[in-house]
Amino acid sequence: MNETIELDTPLIEPATARAMDDAIAAQHAAEQPRGHMGMSAIGGPCDRLIWLKFRWSLPDTPAPRILRVFKVGHLLEQAMIDWLKSVPGIELHTAGQDGKQINFKLFGGHFAGSLDGVIKGIPEAPKTWHVWECKTANTKRFADLCKTSIKEWAPEYWAQVQCYMGSIGMDRALFTVINKDDSTIYTERVTYEPMAWDALQARALHILDADQPPAPTWKSPDDWQAKMKINEGARGVYFGRELPAPNCRNCRHSSPIMSGDDAAWACSMHAVTLGTARQIKGCEHHQYITGLMPFESTGETETGVGYKLPNGRVIANGGIATDATFSSSELYHLSKAGFPQEIMTATDVEVWRTEFGGRFVKGTFDGMPA
Repeated sequence: MNETIELDTPLIEPATARAMDDAIAAQHAAEQPRGHMGMSAIGGPCDRLIWLKFRWSLPDTPAPRILRVFKVGHLLEQAMIDWLKSVPGIELHTAGQDGKQINFKLFGGHFAGSLDGVIKGIPEAPKTWHVWECKTANTKRFADLCKTSIKEWAPEYWAQVQCYMGSIGMDRALFTVINKDDSTIYTERVTYEPMAWDALQARALHILDADQPPAPTWKSPDDWQAKMKINEGARGVYFGRELPAPNCRNCRHSSPIMSGDDAAWACSMHAVTLGTARQIKGCEHHQYITGLMPFESTGETETGVGYKLPNGRVIANGGIATDATFSSSELYHLSKAGFPQEIMTATDVEVWRTEFGGRFVKGTFDGMPA
């Protein structure tokens, strides 16, 4: 059977790239969220941002392109390992004696980090052990770095190695940065600052202990730093316009257990210790941490916590949805529609909810019908 070949048809169609994007996104979605607050994040500019991520309350779904950028960074890190090990006299370890990446856990395991490696024998100080950290940058960012230092260029990276040096007991770190566009290499030795390590630990503990979200650093979604640090899908939660998807970490009944090192959580309602799978799933008794709600709290009620709407109506967030009591799942979906109060407080809706067991679920809302 003869087939007609269209010579102007591209050999690689956009559908192939889309299929790869879909596969990358699916793989990322299947991964469990990070269970601890990272030493790589504690140097960031905003306590609220760190707290929301720790509480699994900031939607963070990187685009497939960004996930590929991360992957390329990992591949270049492996190349840097090979290049460093090729230097006579250098000893580089990227794993401990157990064969696993070297990691540290503090405050019940809720504050943790894993370093890229430890290195000795570098020409600048051949007898000194260093924490080794590897990063990548594009040409513009790389050029900015070459004009200053790691501390000024990326305070989060500098804080990260301060945590690693403080945890492992070393006084120096070696930073290597690869220009992803032309493979130029930047190296810098960083000195350990004990007071900085103490301050970073204190900040981590303060955020872990906070049972309410800290105040926002940026006041408007239009702030350029907010746009840089928070993706568009997460800004609604950060600025208090939307609710995060309910899980045990943003429930007012749960709290991190600060003993041990397995990053465990406790549920005061059920008097149980929560594993990761249970935290993700949550339960029907979930009630939002009050500071996440965009309405004024009127205190506890028989069914949950009361909140005063702008029109004066008082509703409750409780585990069981009845009359003016809304489950967290309902409030989550209503927040996506902008909390339409003409729907939330409509008499007919209350009848549907009370008499027929109706519930608010995912959907769109364009206003009350005429």
